[in-house]
Amino acid sequence: MMPIIIFMAVSGILFAVGLLIFQPRRSFGASVLAVGLVWIGAILNLVVLSREG
Repeated sequence: MMPIIIFMAVSGILFAVGLLIFQPRRSFGASVLAVGLVWIGAILNLVVLSREG
């Protein structure tokens, strides 16, 4: 259960950081980068989960 909580926390933090950094510009590229940060965090967490499991 703990890895799922960590996964959600990291993804949420990356999403929040992405929004804070790119929100003032409000461009399409900024939105893509913010979503990209979330996906990078998700992929890294899945890799860690697969190694632990």
